Amino acid sequence: MPTSTSSVLPQTTSYDEFQTLVKEICIELWEDPNTACFGRAGQKQNGIDVYGQPKDAGGKYRGVQCKLRTYSGKISETEIKKEVKAAKSFGHEIDQLIIFTNVPRDTKLQLFIDKLNQAESKKNRFITLLWFLDDLDQLISLFA
Repeated sequence: MPTSTSSVLPQTTSYDEFQTLVKEICIELWEDPNTACFGRAGQKQNGIDVYGQPKDAGGKYRGVQCKLRTYSGKISETEIKKEVKAAKSFGHEIDQLIIFTNVPRDTKLQLFIDKLNQAESKKNRFITLLWFLDDLDQLISLFA
């Protein structure tokens, strides 16, 4: 089976294609065939692009915010805070917000997410995960 270390997957520049790929990964990973894209471009989506009810979520929902970037693009801490705040207004209780991006793994952002989750856990809120390009490659190889 190919792995992320032995395969080079093509990068998409299409937001719709990236979101559909993320949705398909979540359907498999969450074992929820009803996982869906939330709304459409131009609508208020409350920080959620893809959502579903994973088998391990105890009836809660899980949300994903897709962040497609060009090869030189980055994600800022301010942008992450904005998406977390927006997800608090999502119409369902979520156990996790996953910010899924096509940028390489970044230690600064990982530590930021850790601190953010420590603060949010004191308020009994959902946790936030940040999945990078490396994670995308690994997840795709799981289902190949």
